[in-house]
Amino acid sequence: MRATRLAAGLLSGVLHAKKYFGASCLAMLVLSMAIVVGGCAAQCSENFYALREGMSKEQVQSLLGKPSSTWPGDEGTERWQYGDNLSSLATGGLFKDADTSHVWAVWFDSEGMVDFYSAPEWSQTR
Repeated sequence: MRATRLAAGLLSGVLHAKKYFGASCLAMLVLSMAIVVGGCAAQCSENFYALREGMSKEQVQSLLGKPSSTWPGDEGTERWQYGDNLSSLATGGLFKDADTSHVWAVWFDSEGMVDFYSAPEWSQTR
């Protein structure tokens, strides 16, 4: 639930920033967040298709960098997501099997090896 706390903290920060600093501060915060997510998007789009089933978590992190969120699955499995936004973080926090069609997602088996991966729908139409 680390990602849920992160999404709640970001939303709280945005609301406080608008209240105390006005719209210009809010615009700067949103722009900063877009730059961070955009950086991940560039790295993921360049390296994502080099992923292969059976790769270790260390190999994936070396290739794609640190995931924007991680989600535990059943029986020791795990899902890493890249390119999250507030919506995907909140949805993932509420629904265990959330739709991953808007983020880069990597599923690991119980031994920590890549079992499956998927790119966001929007990246496949370019």
